[in-house]
Amino acid sequence: MSSELRVKVGDQVSLRIERLSFGDGDGVARLDKLVVFVPFSAPGDTVQAEITFKKKNFARAKIIEITKPSSSRRSAPCQVFGECGGCQWQHIDYSHQVSAKHELLVDAVTRAGLSVAKFHDIVASKSEYHYRNRIQMQFSGDQFGFRARKSHKFVATDECLIAETELNELAIKSRGKLEGRHELYRAPNNKIMMRNSSADEEGHFFSQINSEMNLELQKLVVGDAPRGQCTVWDLYGGSGNFSLKIASQNPDCQIYCVDANAKNIENGRIQAAEQNIANIEFVPSTTFEFLEQNRETDHCVVDPPRSGLDAKTLDMLSKDVNLKSLIYISCDPMTLIRDLKHFQSAGWAISSMQAIDMFPQTHHLEVYTRLSPPSDA
Repeated sequence: MSSELRVKVGDQVSLRIERLSFGDGDGVARLDKLVVFVPFSAPGDTVQAEITFKKKNFARAKIIEITKPSSSRRSAPCQVFGECGGCQWQHIDYSHQVSAKHELLVDAVTRAGLSVAKFHDIVASKSEYHYRNRIQMQFSGDQFGFRARKSHKFVATDECLIAETELNELAIKSRGKLEGRHELYRAPNNKIMMRNSSADEEGHFFSQINSEMNLELQKLVVGDAPRGQCTVWDLYGGSGNFSLKIASQNPDCQIYCVDANAKNIENGRIQAAEQNIANIEFVPSTTFEFLEQNRETDHCVVDPPRSGLDAKTLDMLSKDVNLKSLIYISCDPMTLIRDLKHFQSAGWAISSMQAIDMFPQTHHLEVYTRLSPPSDA
């Protein structure tokens, strides 16, 4: 009987970690044909692990002992790493994190049957730590912290190593004064703010969480935007993170920033007025409603939520709207791949794809994709 059939929950097994997994960042090992996922392992590790879950074709295990550490393994600097649910990869050298993200993206896209003309090298984050300008914290008595991995259990800490220093300073000052979940963030005016997480999301703006890497993303967006007289749509445009940059660098181009959140629209209009940018219009609308009224543009940027494009909007964009070029920015490669399959089946070409590491120490990544319409469009 093969080992994958004999193994059961509670058994201890020796595993060699082959790679990291796409979607949750766990290490992947094999027992004959049985795939075993091991959290907080690193490619190249040899570990003694206990099976915690078992199905026919895969299992999950937890590390009991690292018998031979990988050359990419390091000591995690965070005091609650492994308990807190925020980070998955602090135990892996950052250079290996970056290369793994690029390889995982390429592999997932290839396995999905997508044809990408060119994969550009991943853009590594300028800062490994203290990069987040927005974070959810839990306050309890004189402590603050986060939720445990895959649990609502409270994990107290003295600081968050991936949050901006100013956010940590505000959290420390707020100990003993607050209860419950609060979001600490850097506002568009650069002030450090706090809000109760139970507040209405409609009244709160969206922003990219890594300010340094957002500048890199803006450079890509502006670089791909057309020059001279043209029309550009920025769909799910928030407060104009991309469209304000495009508009400021090309005054002959008319920009439409479309977003359903009233607070985003208000913030965008304020920023445009402060920067004396006249060639941008902020449109309070869902993307689908906007597309029902507008069917042609020179260039389009979409930056949808993690859930990706809804079915009606996806169908409209890929088939019913006359676009000369499209940029799709995604924070969830799985929903991106799903949507790109739809574009590809409608005749669109995926010109290039590039990973942007917005989220060091985690398995998450931003993906920047250029698409070209069908030749008869």
